[in-house]
Amino acid sequence: APSRALFPLAAGFGRNALATSKASLKEQLPVLKRGHLWIMSLLYLATFGSFIGFSAGFAMLSKTQFPDVQILHLSLIQICRSRRRV
Repeated sequence: APSRALFPLAAGFGRNALATSKASLKEQLPVLKRGHLWIMSLLYLATFGSFIGFSAGFAMLSKTQFPDVQILHLSLIQICRSRRRV
């Protein structure tokens, strides 16, 4: 339990240790010529963008197919059950 308070504090105070970018926008533009950058960007967009779309679509589908079921109520019950100590 103490780690739940300690880790966020350590992350909050340690985040300023990163060096800031000193390159201008003009100096950063040549990276756009790299093919791997575009492939990884499209892969990221396809995976996480699809995940967000599917999760929104699943909620809408379950609401239209099961209108009498209180899905939000059931999900909150499940969240509370998972947070309960064993």
